Amino acid sequence: MFLVLVSSLGGAQISCARASSFKIEGLELIHDNSLRRALRNYYTSEYYHEWGGTYAYRTNNFRRLVPFASYRTTMQTSFSEWKPLELRIESVSCAKSRCMVRIKFRERVDQKASETYAKGYANVLTHTEDTEWKLLGKEWEGIDTGVRTHIPLNANLSND
Repeated sequence: MFLVLVSSLGGAQISCARASSFKIEGLELIHDNSLRRALRNYYTSEYYHEWGGTYAYRTNNFRRLVPFASYRTTMQTSFSEWKPLELRIESVSCAKSRCMVRIKFRERVDQKASETYAKGYANVLTHTEDTEWKLLGKEWEGIDTGVRTHIPLNANLSND
């Protein structure tokens, strides 16, 4: 279970009350503590299917375009056959109030999804994607948090 406190800017503070086998490696590559915290909180919330936690880190424009009820339903469907295992931050490039964070995602795919997305491959897939984050005040927001072939709402839908 998580405690999610949402600020007026949409950022969230998440406190994990249970141990996790989910690994986030490479956080030391991120020198900005608030960006490091945003990524850790966002992807830990994603791992536990805490959609209020992930939604809180999306941009204001995104939240205006996508109501939470629709977001939650789509994310639940997107993750119904996928289980995040770990992610590794490979590089970080920042300019002004925006950062591109290259992340290698490793996920387990159930048999049904494996037949759709990964014919002939093992049920553990790796995706490397450039995610994009922007600073609004003192909080980082996810513009593109990694589509990984099965999460359409993680794309930049709001042209931020």
